[in-house]
Amino acid sequence: MPTAGPNEARYTDCTLVRLSVCFALTAAILITVPARAQQPTHRLNPTGKPISLSVPLKDDGRELGEIVVRIDHEDNLTIPKKALIAQLGTPLDDKARASLEALPDENGYVALAAVGRAGVALEFDRGRLELALRPTAEQRPEGEVSVGRRHSPVASSVAAKPAIFSSYLNALFGVDHRWGGDAAGSATGGRIELQSVFRLYNIVLENELVYDGAVDAGFCPIGAWCTYLHEEGWKLRRSRFVYDIPHWQVRVQAGDAELLATGPQRSPEVLGISIEKSPRKLEPGTSIRPVGRSSFRLERNADVEVIVNGVVVTRLRLRAGTHSLTDLPLGTGANEVRLRIIDETGAERTLDFTTFYDSALLGAGKSEWSVAAGVPSYFRDGERHYKDDDHLVTGFFRWGLSERLTSEVHAQADRDVVMGGLGIFAMTPWALVAMQGAVSESDVGAGFMVSGAVERSNAWGPFSYWTGLRESARIGAEYRSNAFRVPGEYVETASGILYPQHPYWLKLYGSYSVPLRWGASITISGRYQFSDPDAFAISPWTIRGDRYGADLTLSAPLNNWATGSLSVGYSNEYFRWLPTDVEDGADLRVMARLYLRPDHRSTVTASYDSLNQETQVSGRYEHGQGVGRWETSVDASRFGRQETGLVSAQAAYSGNRFETRVSNTSLFESDAWYSGRFDGGGNVTSVTLGTAVAFADGAFAIGPPIRGHGFAIVEPHESLAGRRVTVGAPDHVHAYADRLGPGLVTDVPAYASRSLPVDVDDLPLGYSLGQGGFETNAPYRGGYRIVVGSDYSVTAYGTLLDASGEPLNLLSGTAQQAEVPDKQVAVFTNAVGRFGIDGMAPGRWIIEMAADAGPVRYVIEVPKGTDGLFRAGTLTPEKAGSP
Repeated sequence: MPTAGPNEARYTDCTLVRLSVCFALTAAILITVPARAQQPTHRLNPTGKPISLSVPLKDDGRELGEIVVRIDHEDNLTIPKKALIAQLGTPLDDKARASLEALPDENGYVALAAVGRAGVALEFDRGRLELALRPTAEQRPEGEVSVGRRHSPVASSVAAKPAIFSSYLNALFGVDHRWGGDAAGSATGGRIELQSVFRLYNIVLENELVYDGAVDAGFCPIGAWCTYLHEEGWKLRRSRFVYDIPHWQVRVQAGDAELLATGPQRSPEVLGISIEKSPRKLEPGTSIRPVGRSSFRLERNADVEVIVNGVVVTRLRLRAGTHSLTDLPLGTGANEVRLRIIDETGAERTLDFTTFYDSALLGAGKSEWSVAAGVPSYFRDGERHYKDDDHLVTGFFRWGLSERLTSEVHAQADRDVVMGGLGIFAMTPWALVAMQGAVSESDVGAGFMVSGAVERSNAWGPFSYWTGLRESARIGAEYRSNAFRVPGEYVETASGILYPQHPYWLKLYGSYSVPLRWGASITISGRYQFSDPDAFAISPWTIRGDRYGADLTLSAPLNNWATGSLSVGYSNEYFRWLPTDVEDGADLRVMARLYLRPDHRSTVTASYDSLNQETQVSGRYEHGQGVGRWETSVDASRFGRQETGLVSAQAAYSGNRFETRVSNTSLFESDAWYSGRFDGGGNVTSVTLGTAVAFADGAFAIGPPIRGHGFAIVEPHESLAGRRVTVGAPDHVHAYADRLGPGLVTDVPAYASRSLPVDVDDLPLGYSLGQGGFETNAPYRGGYRIVVGSDYSVTAYGTLLDASGEPLNLLSGTAQQAEVPDKQVAVFTNAVGRFGIDGMAPGRWIIEMAADAGPVRYVIEVPKGTDGLFRAGTLTPEKAGSP
């Protein structure tokens, strides 16, 4: 069970209380130093006897850790060889480390001067009392610098560990009321949504179950034709096992599995087994795309400014050596990268190179794949159904042959259709070229499809001479024979929500975008879809006839919080209820869009499309983050060609133990829009209350529903019982632990490092919270139990005397708990024998100091119930033979 006490987990910072106590103790110790000890001296060790001192080991200002050095009476320094090599493993290359390993040692120690003779520049700063490493550029290994910071974080060795067994239950309870005014009349119904998760080691069981009352809280989507009838009762949504193998980036699903797809494949869910390699899910911090790598060498420490396409993306302080710059934030297409390097002497130079990027490409040697098989499933009226008389087998494999060439192969089959195909994506010096092809076999015969696209993005074009900016162009085509079919066609109709289908044999499209000054851009685009009257009809709502359109769009920022666009074109892409709903002839089309963000809390969007007489307006306002967050939104739409409209409004609040939401949705006929009556097609008001119960390592907690892929239960240690624990920053509180029970952090991400600070109200003076927070790197659906505080919260201080009654000055040692021998903390004395020991617990402690004549032992008895500061007084050595 992880605790947020000293030496138990990684934290962000010491608490202010602890810092003030440490400062007060230090000041008290220094005030009592005799005057002779304050006299200036040129000697590092004026005591006349060897002393041990723990000092920082730094590499160009970056602390590598602490190391204990010995200083003899002539100021000669010796260093423990094994500890030195271990801490210098990263900053030095293999050759430099080998020279250190070849040094002879005496009782495990090597002289500082000998390290220098081995060719490694290690210096002791007498003013700062620290060891400073200053290797040459040749002695450093090639470093990889991630500009985008997207490398997977390495879990701390002292990070909190997830519970072996954890679980939680999200429960949402709602009431839906349909107001009178339509043919269905008034009605009220209840609604319950349950989501349970059980995790044992790396095996996760997920279940989702809902109860739908008499009122259907959802409306048929605008632009769709709904053929299902709402039914009341319990409905299963999902039940599956998930097993992850993170170091292989592999996920195994058994049950209601989600599928990945590529190319022309569909991705319906199945009741079966799925195995996939998905770096996006299991290593979200690692990019599998081309990383924009560039290597360069620094002879001296330098500041490096990284400029991509004229924009400064980061400034780095790098040490001398060879560096490989990766994870550049590249845009699609060609990218001009400049490195502006200013070394520590003030000399400046620049490096320029061009790199290409596209999201369709994989990095060299990178891959992603998926295979799955099972019985197809789909949702109808909010309930999962299975197509028991069918099967689905699917898979694909994508491979990065190089940084500029990616290939893929895929296959898919159900009872009616078998399909397979290939794809190739190549970044040439001029543009990205994508080619895909597939063949199918079904009861209507053999068919095939082929598609190709050429995209030149962010590149110099014919108008760049006047604008000085990069342009983008894209053209593509897709051909389908009338017998070509794709497995999983049943999804189009089985759900009972039908959208118009437009079968085609050839589709052409293209666009050209030119950026202008002041953030504006102009784009011309066109498309033509040739209808295939002989194509297999998947849906009864199949619309025949060619579809085409062309547009000229101007987009520009209106000020620093508003952006707008205006499109003028010619198109016949009407929304059609029936093939004869409108004539095939095209018409002038005007589209306008406006996006407003008055402040960081508010957004307003509005749009109008003359072709379909469609108007949409929406606004959102959010206040706060985490606990105490609330939000409101209003959305209004009018669809003139369908003669319908939709208005919805909602308000939501998230507290420490629950969340609640109130919403109202009104669907009405066109005449009601103008008259202000919202009773033409339906009016439903819903109230929802959600909460969660979580379990991890024997602890329970209640909080709002868990939305992330992990959670943490946070509670105070018994020594802090009754005090409120705050998890998070003051402006973003994730949870409170209070008199009602432990707090529940509901947004812990999976496979990503997360550090959360903690604070305790009325913390006892001198109470040690370690570094004041905890770190997680959760597995999928992982749960944590975090205890804030610990038994080891005592800070003891006093004076050590030697056998003759003189202060035991300037020595180091350890304090060991008698009942727990493995529990040790460091002890140091000043010039008058004063000491302070942080991280102790009530009980018997044995102090052992490394004196010249041999170890000297002392005993401290910390009384039971002690918290914070403990005055140990003056201690004398234990007699030989004492227990």
